[in-house]
Amino acid sequence: MNNDQPQSKFVVYTTEENLIRLCSEKDNSWYKIIMKVGEVVISTTNGENWDTTNPLLQAMHRAGVNIYTGDNDFINQIATTNPEKVLEDPCAAYLLDIDTKIADKIQTKYGVICQPQGSEKNILIQEGWEIDTAVCSEEEKSWKKFFQGQNCPLNSVVIIDRYFFSSEPGEKIDVSLFNLRQILDALLPQSSPENVIQVIIVFDFTKFNRNIDGDYSLQTLAEKVNKVKRAVRDYSYTLELLSINSNCYNYQDTHNRRIIANFSITNALHKLKAFYENNKSLSDQYITFRRLFEKGLKDGDRSTAPAFSQKKILDNLIEIIETSKSSMEYACNGRVSAPGKFEIQNRMLK
Repeated sequence: MNNDQPQSKFVVYTTEENLIRLCSEKDNSWYKIIMKVGEVVISTTNGENWDTTNPLLQAMHRAGVNIYTGDNDFINQIATTNPEKVLEDPCAAYLLDIDTKIADKIQTKYGVICQPQGSEKNILIQEGWEIDTAVCSEEEKSWKKFFQGQNCPLNSVVIIDRYFFSSEPGEKIDVSLFNLRQILDALLPQSSPENVIQVIIVFDFTKFNRNIDGDYSLQTLAEKVNKVKRAVRDYSYTLELLSINSNCYNYQDTHNRRIIANFSITNALHKLKAFYENNKSLSDQYITFRRLFEKGLKDGDRSTAPAFSQKKILDNLIEIIETSKSSMEYACNGRVSAPGKFEIQNRMLK
């Protein structure tokens, strides 16, 4: 029995009673996810330890699942007086002893998965999609169309593309800003409480092409990005720019182009600056959308669950920032900080 904090980016919070129920339903997708992740956080009846005499919990523990306890107050506050505490663990699923209307309100308001503990719904196992921009229709060549139906709750986004603001011949910075506007408009909820949504773009400003776009400073770029941010949504949210460079620790780990949300991963084979305004693609590539557990749960499925990729990518970024912060440039909501003198706001990178 282990009462430390969980190690996964994704984890299920629930009650001891519900965990016992899930253990009795081996085909339940939440049970399969808990077994796959290898940990779960529960509130207990006695306030401290889980019931070691329960054969179902014993079997789960023997199978290697860490059953974390000691968070009764945290779980109870979410269900009663302080639902905003879910943002302390933004990539989690909360299966709680609460009314459906309350759960729906928490899920919508704070962008986490929150359900009554008896619910069988599970958006995380629904299969995503892949498009080939070389052969897909013109209608499909937009981020608005690509993300249509993604339906995952959302509170945090990490966009990773070193060349996102780097123009090639035939492009200009306006193409980058157009793609950013489309991505944000397609992903961000139409309404949200103030300062719940957080977005960060990780790129390399040393790759900015001044021969095409002019002698931009980071401040100029930050101001243009902030105008896009304000145009997309009326509510307040955070948009950070983090410029890394080849001197940063493990710079090679930022090679792949990805959009990491708290419950999904989008991969672009070549670039996230993928489309022109006229529904043309900038390059032929595959773009994929994956929810965290759509792969790797079924018997015989040897696929890596996207949740583990999410954790690895975010852990790598956190390590890069911690090690090379002094070499990075940073802006938040249109304001540039002195090199190394900033604190990352995005909760997925903490």
